[in-house]
Amino acid sequence: MRCGWKCSPAHATSGTCRVSGDRWPALFLIPTSPRDYDNRRPYIANVPEKGEMVRKLIACLITAVAISTEVPILHNEIDFDVLARHTPLQVDS
Repeated sequence: MRCGWKCSPAHATSGTCRVSGDRWPALFLIPTSPRDYDNRRPYIANVPEKGEMVRKLIACLITAVAISTEVPILHNEIDFDVLARHTPLQVDS
């Protein structure tokens, strides 16, 4: 388990962030597939049509995976706020 900060490997098992002191729930990795890369395309195309831009395309891939697995994302990135306004993405910032 790791938080979003650059914590030590020893911290990885403690579940407490050494920077913020917060307890983090169990975090896990979600594998991606080639289908996820195809699923990000609507987000790249549709969001600019609605008057907003996504600055980093990796955010579209993360969004596609998060939506397909119904997993909310914890973030500190404006691109996810933009995507959450125009997609079913669940976010916590």
